[in-house]
Parts: sequence; structure tokens; C-alpha cells
Amino acid sequence: MWESAKTVAPTPNSAIVQLDVDDNFVINNTHLKLIWENKFDGILWTDPHDHIREFLAICDMFKYGKTQSEDVKLLMFPLSLSDKAKTWFNELNEESITLWEQMRRAFINRFFPPSLLNRLLLEIGNEPTQEILDETAGGIFLCKTPNQAFQYLENKVLFKLDWSIKSQNEHHRKSVAFADGSNSNDDNYRLMEN
Repeated sequence: MWESAKTVAPTPNSAIVQLDVDDNFVINNTHLKLIWENKFDGILWTDPHDHIREFLAICDMFKYGKTQSEDVKLLMFPLSLSDKAKTWFNELNEESITLWEQMRRAFINRFFPPSLLNRLLLEIGNEPTQEILDETAGGIFLCKTPNQAFQYLENKVLFKLDWSIKSQNEHHRKSVAFADGSNSNDDNYRLMEN
């Protein structure tokens, strides 16, 4: 009697509006496998732009017809999400997404919100930091492409590490050269030569 009196809540619909696809529409198994292997989990430091780029590259490898390519992206995108990202998608309002561009924008805004971008730009924009970055980049750092900016930063770090190692080695050599306590320039010169 208790079982028959229970009310079961209906399962909510997807955030994506039910798409009108052809009855013969089938998604390639290889396509599905590639999508499942490249899931976005929503961890703090993962880049949603990288995920979208990778997702679109996979989608572009398979042809489903010109009118269906947007539908394929919408149908496949939820399958490319896991963990926090999947939870976010499942909590979107029912049937609130009708176009791929809406899905892309909602995803980017959630996992790389404008407030984070503004905060990062302000951190970089501190006057001493900005001057160093501009000098390193040979111009205005913020006007560089992401690849150029990354390369400049990587070069700066590698140079700093190389200089630090050389500095430590030279300090070590100097301390060895003068460890015997002699004041003779000839002895020091020979030790430095060695």
C-alpha cells in the first residue's frame, strides 16, 4: 500500500531542446570514442577554450551533412563532459539551449568567467609586472597572441633557471678557489684555470 501511494518526481528534460534529426541519422562509433576519450571535468586549472577547440576538431573530422553539423555538436557536447562539468550541464534549465553558440558561450562563461579573466589581467597589469612583461615581449605583452605570450614567459623562466644554475656553479668555483686560504694570485689563477 505504501509503495502505491508514493509520488515519483518526473525526470527533468535535457538543457538542450529536442532536436529534429532525420530517422536515418547515426553517429559514428569512432566519433563517440574520441569524444569520450577527451572529456572535460571542470577542474579549476583546465582551460575550457582548449576543450572547445579539441571538441570542434573531433567534430570536424566527421561529416554528417551541412544542416546536421550544428545538431551533432549539440548532441555530442554533453558526452564530452564529466565530473563537475557534467553536474553543471545537468543543472541547466530544461530546454534552455537551442543553438551550438549558446552552448559554447554558457560553457565558457561558467568555466572561464569574465571575472576570472579581469582578475588575471589586473594581476598582470600591476605596474612592475607589466613593465617586465612588456620588456620581455619587446612591446605590449597583452597585445601578443596566446602562443607568443606563452613563449616569452617560457623563455623568461628558462633564462632565469639557467642564470641561477650558472650563478651557483660560479659561486661554488670561487669558494673552492679560495678554500686553501692562500693569498697568492698564481695559486688562485691556477685553481680558476682548473
